Amino acid sequence: MKKILFTLLCSFILISCGTTSFVDRAKKLELGMTKREVISVMGNDFRVISASKTPEGDLEILRYVATVSYTDYVIYLLDGKLVEWHEENPNEHPGRPPHPPKPHHGKSPR
Repeated sequence: MKKILFTLLCSFILISCGTTSFVDRAKKLELGMTKREVISVMGNDFRVISASKTPEGDLEILRYVATVSYTDYVIYLLDGKLVEWHEENPNEHPGRPPHPPKPHHGKSPR
């Protein structure tokens, strides 16, 4: 019985740390970061959900899927620079496509 309780406690602690760590990483994001800098902050576990050429430049959208907190992070890169990010809970709107890209006016930060 003690072994089961210990295992459950350890699992809870690991899950809690993982969730906090992911949220804390997102807090370190800054507009204008390069894709490489975003990946160094957020990690390599992302999906490219969209890539397109726009009048403003090359737009790439990445999704970081949280396995515990149910809050994904959607990252918008224009010409390889971070121009927008937000949290998204896919359970709030099941079946809805990801947040549509907002038009970006003017030059991207370089």
